[in-house]
Amino acid sequence: MAKIRFEAGKKEDPRKAQMQSQIADTSVVQKVDGVIEKALELEATDIHFEPSGDEVLVRGKVHGEFQQIETFPGQLLGKIINRIKIPVIKII
Repeated sequence: MAKIRFEAGKKEDPRKAQMQSQIADTSVVQKVDGVIEKALELEATDIHFEPSGDEVLVRGKVHGEFQQIETFPGQLLGKIINRIKIPVIKII
């Protein structure tokens, strides 16, 4: 006779997962906006988002030299890219 195993698991509320995702998106938006504000304060002429292993380095070119502005976890790269693309689409 075959044994049947039952595993109790939490039911994930899809609304809760969606809300957590939106909160994370908001956090990325605020952080990227903060990076841009800081780059403007430094009078940076360029802002580079550079994937590097498990992190994303953000560097600004100030008076011809790059300065590190911020570091993000690598898993946020897609959300960072999306945040930057949306304002560019609105400008065009």
